[in-house]
Amino acid sequence: MELTRETRWSRHYNDQELQTKFFESKLADGTAAIALDELAAEWPAWDQAARLDFCEALPPARLPHMGDILRFIMKHGNHENWSTIGATIVKTLPIEESVPFLIQACSKCPVGKGANLFKALALSAAPEAVPTLRQCLERTWGDQTLFDEDVVFDWAAYDAVCLIEFLAQLGDRSAGLREKFKLLSQHHNALSRQNAINRLSGFFPG
Repeated sequence: MELTRETRWSRHYNDQELQTKFFESKLADGTAAIALDELAAEWPAWDQAARLDFCEALPPARLPHMGDILRFIMKHGNHENWSTIGATIVKTLPIEESVPFLIQACSKCPVGKGANLFKALALSAAPEAVPTLRQCLERTWGDQTLFDEDVVFDWAAYDAVCLIEFLAQLGDRSAGLREKFKLLSQHHNALSRQNAINRLSGFFPG
């Protein structure tokens, strides 16, 4: 396995035989660390790539001040940062703190960029999750990029599939979702079509 890239927060490996890439967090293995005051001082100077690299290294870490680190990113990050740490926010912070934040993040993230945030909100299983995910689905469904014929992969359709899947997991198997699944399963884009069939057919058989 070949080390292809190393940053302050992570190591990236490539296994050519298995054709697989691996990510290793230095925050998780203890070869990197940062205090909250250091993060606050350094964050403004980091570019987006550095911020994402740090956020990607956070979930497997077991930092004693993880909650404060997450709160800092929730306050100073953007939807890409939040998407990377969404599940960690749910698992680490109190529900009365994590769920309102995720509701706002899900409601405001660009269409085609929300799958991980939707997953995090669904993971919370909070009563507010279902109505929020339904609203996000309607917003996504009305986007002009849905069923776009000029893209290699339809990311709006991907968001829609994820939202339907998470709603179904939370108990919503309504006729409206079934109809949306039917349309997505006939998507002109083969990748989008197969994604819908693979992930949703078990919820809507027949």
